[in-house]
Amino acid sequence: ERKEVQSLYGSFNLGYKGMLYLDGTARNDWSSTLNDPFFYPSGTVSFVFSELEALRGNKYLSFGKIRFGAAIAGNDTDPYTNDYYYSYISNFGDMAMYSVPGTLANPQLKAEKTQSVEVGTELMFLNNRIGLDVTYYDEASIDQILAVAISGASGYGFKAINAGKITNKGIEVMFRATPVQTKDFTWNLSLNFTKNKNEVVELAPDLDVYQLASGPFNVSVNAQVGQPYGTLIGSSFVRDADGNKIVGTNGKYLIGEVKEIGNVMPDYMLGFWSTFNYKGIELAALIDIRQGGQLFSTTNMWGRYSVILEETADVNANGKNVRDAVEDGGGVLSEGYYGKLAADGSVIYLDADGNTSATPVSNGTYVDAEEWGGWHYDGPAEQNIFDASYIKLRELRISYSIPSKYTGPIQ
Repeated sequence: ERKEVQSLYGSFNLGYKGMLYLDGTARNDWSSTLNDPFFYPSGTVSFVFSELEALRGNKYLSFGKIRFGAAIAGNDTDPYTNDYYYSYISNFGDMAMYSVPGTLANPQLKAEKTQSVEVGTELMFLNNRIGLDVTYYDEASIDQILAVAISGASGYGFKAINAGKITNKGIEVMFRATPVQTKDFTWNLSLNFTKNKNEVVELAPDLDVYQLASGPFNVSVNAQVGQPYGTLIGSSFVRDADGNKIVGTNGKYLIGEVKEIGNVMPDYMLGFWSTFNYKGIELAALIDIRQGGQLFSTTNMWGRYSVILEETADVNANGKNVRDAVEDGGGVLSEGYYGKLAADGSVIYLDADGNTSATPVSNGTYVDAEEWGGWHYDGPAEQNIFDASYIKLRELRISYSIPSKYTGPIQ
């Protein structure tokens, strides 16, 4: 594949008395993947209010700035989307073979655009020992280039179009401080917090869900109108009105409707960086925290199916290994209530013998471990969904800086 982009761009900066600044950029691109050029500018206004006469020399505030910015960012697409091309496959003997692509080209494609505004402030206190940088942003991505399904009678399976709108609103906070600073010892730390609210506002006409990726075995990642980008869609558990899982009298979870069973987007991200420096010896650590979001684990699905994960050899409530025969007290117990689905989709409770029950009866059926593991392949996809939150020690480093008197020029 080949693609070429030619650009013309420029920037300017204006400053007034070291406290008021205006920055701007402008760019125009000509891309081989689009038939028309596209233009996108940006501008930022900054006011360093700590330079005001009344605040100069303030013993608490070392630096203070507020800023406002607006920008448009443009983006092209993959090669060979805007015109009709044959794709080379391979040679059959001495004859070259080509194919018609499955996606209908669109000569009218426009560039994708992201419009954004942001406002923020940067503050430093106590002779720059404490710093705070806060930014709020609001972005909207429009005219996204999507390959939507069309009638096979056209000879193609998809057509490239401009459609959709996705918004991102969020806040970024950077806090840094030097709690201890002496002649020989310094302790620096910083904290970075980001929280983003993402929403798919619209897609193409008559399209509410657009598949981004197809996972293995009954799960996919999607852009769904009204939901954050990255919705996980797959078969779900059957639950009663109180949210309890329902199993059949054989102990197997009932398979519910195909619907949203998670989302890959986190609630927030947090990073913590700390360094200790003593006479050139530095110890540094980075802790990375992600809260929220879900993932579909193929490892869990295959690991239980093939009975190789640790939990497939655990001890059950009977004190027996789950791989022991059920008649000897082994097996696995699935949590949930006995039940079945009525014609209207409601839950009918059952007892262990399969008779209708007025009240829920807790599952007490132990099933063979191998059979239970197999259900993670052909049962509800939701049972392989996990919380994607984590706390990681991302980096741990110790280093030594050689004094400059030993690294300077040779006399």
